[in-house]
Amino acid sequence: MKIFIFIVIFALLAFACVVIFEIDWLVVAVISFLILMGSIFYFGFKDSFKSDMKTIRLNETGELVHATVLSIKQTNIYNGEDPEVIMAIRVQEVNGSSYQATVRGTVKLVDIPAYQPGKQIEVVRDRQDRYQVVLKDPDFEKTQELHRKLREIKKAKLDKKMAGQVK
Repeated sequence: MKIFIFIVIFALLAFACVVIFEIDWLVVAVISFLILMGSIFYFGFKDSFKSDMKTIRLNETGELVHATVLSIKQTNIYNGEDPEVIMAIRVQEVNGSSYQATVRGTVKLVDIPAYQPGKQIEVVRDRQDRYQVVLKDPDFEKTQELHRKLREIKKAKLDKKMAGQVK
């Protein structure tokens, strides 16, 4: 229904541009086409971008935990030659308890044997929401260190700014 309303409003605006404002219909058609392509691209890939941003954020700020692979399925999506997979995992807590979570991510084709059911893997989870889990980035330690340094630089700039305001 939202799409229908959007199309009707867009068509009325295009009609108004041609009739009332006397804009060339070819210009309106080209602009409409570009907006349509942009909308298709956005709605087609927004979940992928969201997933990538979550993976980056958790690899920067999350904590490393051990997990056991319970199942693995391919999604028919590829990043180059590497397939995207969905895994059911059992995350082991430090205190000995465990819980199930689902992880979606790209695995190098040559590393797929390391992600078979029963195998132990390292994953990264959110410090506040333990069910938010992603695959560990190969450069996890470097990513965490870089994030720590950037946070320290921001804090130092803020402290310097605040010290300049207090006189």
